[in-house]
Amino acid sequence: MNTKISGVILLVVVGLLVFVSVGRQFSLPALADLSGPPHLQPASPSSVQTRVFRQGLASYTGVRDTWISAAAWDTPPQHTVNYGQNQMLLVSRDGGDNPLLRFDVSAIPSHSAVISATLSLSNTTRSSISGSQDFARRVLLYAVLRDWDEGNQTASPINASAKRGATGDQAFDYFPGEGTDVPWTSRGMAVGTDYAAQSTSYADVVNAGWYTWDVTALVRAWVRGEQANYGIVLRDATGYADDHDDTRAFVSSQATGDPTQRPTLTVVYNPDVPFADAGPDQSNLTWDGGAVTLDGSQSHDRPGGDDASLTFSWRIVQAAYGSGLSGNLATGSAQPTLLFTPDAAGEWEIELTVANNVGESATDRVHLRLLRIGIGHPRIFLTPAKLAALRARAVASNPRWTQLKNEADAADGDMLAKALVSQVLGNAVYCTNAIGTALARIASAVDWPVKAGDIALIYDWCYGQLSAGQRTVFIDYFNAWGDATPKNEDVPGWGNYWPRYGYSYGLMGLATFGDNARAQEWLDEYRYRRYRDIDLPLLDRIAAGGGWPEGMIYDWIANNPRVKGLEAWRTATSENLFLSTDWYRERLGYFLLHRWPGVAEQFGYAYHPYVSTGDTERSRGSIANYGRIMGLILIERFPADPLARQLQAYLAASPTGNSMRFLAHDEFLWFDPVQPSQPPDLRTHYAAGTGAIFMRSGWPSGAADTNPDATYLTFQSGDHFSYHQHFDQNSFTLFKGGDLALDSGVYSGEGLSNHDINYYVRTIAHNTLVVYNPNEDFSTARPDATANDGGQRSMSPGSRSPQGTDDWDLRATQYDTGDMLRFEDAAQYTYALGDATKAYNNPSYNQAMDTGFSGNTAKVSRFQRELVYLRPGATVDARGQSQAAGEYVVIFDRVGVTQAAFSGANTKLLFHTLAEPAVNGAPTTITPGETLYAGADLATVTSGDGKLFIKSLLPAARNLRKVGGRGVKSFWVFDANYDWHWATDEAQPRPINDFEEIPYGEWRLELEPADTALAHNFLTVLHPAGASVTSMPATTIVTGTGLIGAHIADPGQQRVVL
Repeated sequence: MNTKISGVILLVVVGLLVFVSVGRQFSLPALADLSGPPHLQPASPSSVQTRVFRQGLASYTGVRDTWISAAAWDTPPQHTVNYGQNQMLLVSRDGGDNPLLRFDVSAIPSHSAVISATLSLSNTTRSSISGSQDFARRVLLYAVLRDWDEGNQTASPINASAKRGATGDQAFDYFPGEGTDVPWTSRGMAVGTDYAAQSTSYADVVNAGWYTWDVTALVRAWVRGEQANYGIVLRDATGYADDHDDTRAFVSSQATGDPTQRPTLTVVYNPDVPFADAGPDQSNLTWDGGAVTLDGSQSHDRPGGDDASLTFSWRIVQAAYGSGLSGNLATGSAQPTLLFTPDAAGEWEIELTVANNVGESATDRVHLRLLRIGIGHPRIFLTPAKLAALRARAVASNPRWTQLKNEADAADGDMLAKALVSQVLGNAVYCTNAIGTALARIASAVDWPVKAGDIALIYDWCYGQLSAGQRTVFIDYFNAWGDATPKNEDVPGWGNYWPRYGYSYGLMGLATFGDNARAQEWLDEYRYRRYRDIDLPLLDRIAAGGGWPEGMIYDWIANNPRVKGLEAWRTATSENLFLSTDWYRERLGYFLLHRWPGVAEQFGYAYHPYVSTGDTERSRGSIANYGRIMGLILIERFPADPLARQLQAYLAASPTGNSMRFLAHDEFLWFDPVQPSQPPDLRTHYAAGTGAIFMRSGWPSGAADTNPDATYLTFQSGDHFSYHQHFDQNSFTLFKGGDLALDSGVYSGEGLSNHDINYYVRTIAHNTLVVYNPNEDFSTARPDATANDGGQRSMSPGSRSPQGTDDWDLRATQYDTGDMLRFEDAAQYTYALGDATKAYNNPSYNQAMDTGFSGNTAKVSRFQRELVYLRPGATVDARGQSQAAGEYVVIFDRVGVTQAAFSGANTKLLFHTLAEPAVNGAPTTITPGETLYAGADLATVTSGDGKLFIKSLLPAARNLRKVGGRGVKSFWVFDANYDWHWATDEAQPRPINDFEEIPYGEWRLELEPADTALAHNFLTVLHPAGASVTSMPATTIVTGTGLIGAHIADPGQQRVVL
């Protein structure tokens, strides 16, 4: 037989990657992000002027400033005090103290083009209490929405005659009998009513010096009269952090020292341009698809100019999602108005350019909101075309219809099933029953995030059977529900409560529009405050690959309502928000490859087992139904995408091709039996947004995917986004015939049990690196955590759950935990290089720098993991006989530590298994449940019908440590066995949950260097095979100048990986 070396894949070039650490520097004045380009753009700078507004400069007296406090710990309470004549403006964390400033800019002609406007403040405080470090405190700038009084006091309450001024409680506060008090909406000012919901800009304020905020958009609006000038308020965004000074004190306009240090507003503008006015923004929620009038007739030339010479040009700046229109609509027209027919419902931004006869020009924009909410019902999901298709499928031979009908006919059947059957059959009795259930829910004090949204579907689908009184009951309930804030856990971010509440806001607005005077409030809450301002940026952040950081269970819980909410919005308004970000389309591949091959069962329901990532109960097939419904909706929205066709085949195939009865209405709504399909062949999906890679060997049983012998592999290297995420960067899992290398532990369902916080969520439960520093503190990993697992650091001083992209960016140092530096995918292999150095306390950033955890110093200087999955193949030998080749996972780890004390047995690469692994070499029992194999290089473990061979080639001097055993060291973390959830006397086997009857992953191997060098290379080759395979092909190390690799002498296909 001819021996042939093939499939040479570059894996490792020692020293190839060079990392340069650049320290963060702050220059004064600090520059804030611009809020966007100004609307007015003069054609010529010939008349550009700069005006500096500062109290006392050139006799200017137009500055009013003070600060208001929400604090109450002093005497008198700070929230009763006016600071209008203080020489400082104080901002402090958590909304405690907030400066107010207002500049009179009426000296700038109202027709001027404001090119830039910058607020500059002089900070007098240092950033750290100790003075030993430099910390940035982010200070956000917001527009104030109501008038206020600077006041005439220096840190005094309004407790005597003639005293007046804004306080933490009042915008206008007078001594009794001397004026009418005007309160803020709430103490310290309320977002959305007292100050704008969205910040205009920010500055990261460190130590003493000048700092600037961009206020171009605000000053432009003030100058043009588009927004009342109530000034701005500054608010802290950083919050508490150890050794940080909680405050920043800026020089006020009352300062009597150096007047050049007073607050300064610098405005650059051109008064010699035309005045462009594109007309007021237009909103039509019942748009019929016809033309709209763009009206620039309020535009005029500069003073002394020639209005008759003006020309008008209109262009599309931003079209509605799904539009085919773009660019210019009209150029150089003498007519100020234009009839424009949009081709899609949604949000449009149109720009008007007005030019005069001397070449000067100015621009303005108009926003169009065009939705097509019908006057009739149903309007959510059940379009005429959809309802006709459903009626055609309502036949006895359709098992989905039979399932739905049975559910609707059951006395305890779901109200949505009853309402849907009522629409399909035209039988009002079903709706009468559904309305009764909905009214009972309304009467119940028990609430949950999607409750109002589901009741809104009954209002819409059963509208014709509702009496006038019942409609009033529904509407009153919706409005009271919307007003009941804050709601439990309803905070923005990559979490699972926020999108569920959003679903309810959207559906109750859509259902009651036309009947409910407040419906538009709920529509705006859904479309603007939630989707536009929060959801869209955070989904864009993770869009590539369509991943979700919380893990599988919470993905389905969070995003099923999110996707259904978008479909409700699309069907009721015609605006297609599925096109607003790539995340939705990217989910097709994610859903296709986020499950293992094979079939599991719960309550008689067959489903494909899913990957356990993040806080996830295994074997909870019922929840997996939510993921299925999401997939069906996305297939319907992107039917031409090849991955949609593959997913359709996968979701349609027996024995897993249906939902459980509690989602019978969703299954019937969105499973389309004539949707185009094709056999799945996707073998790798890379979710770059979250740093996850899913790989599999193939689809030996086609779309049915019933054969568990297909190999499935994951690799994770990305950033931190959410509470339910684990500390698992640069980790992998491997499945073939059974779970071979796995995420260990059992989720309690709450994430707060002893096992959860000290083991399950932590690095030690995953197939990655731990480096033990005995002084490291992990108490902020989860509430009440105590164990030091040697793993990846917590997010402190950041929160465990960043509330959107702004919050993430503010704490990027903490949340930036991993990077996929390289990725390559081919038919024969998949290759990835992950760098998780930043996930650990490292020299560039460690928590000793900015927290009270003095022991959390740098321990890991480098952790890069290169992983290549070599898929099975075949070759033809000299006799023409085909020989199957095995499959392998080659892992090369570069590990650096900062102290010899952290090396040796304190540096461990982990391999978690279900069963006890067998290790070659002489065993030395350390303690019960812990055995050391000095110099061992091979371990094997069997799971189900699969077996895993683990071959260590580097380091040359190494030890393998086997740890585990139920009730002994099954979930051992250096100091204790964290094998119980809520009580130390829980019965064995433990820990378990409602869906897992046995503990998961009670054994692990720890690969350690046998010396205490500061840098080690680890080269490991994994061979997944059938349980009956007795040996692994000979695998040897390959070395050369500047390279290291492995030669695998597989008789079917020799492999060399370098």
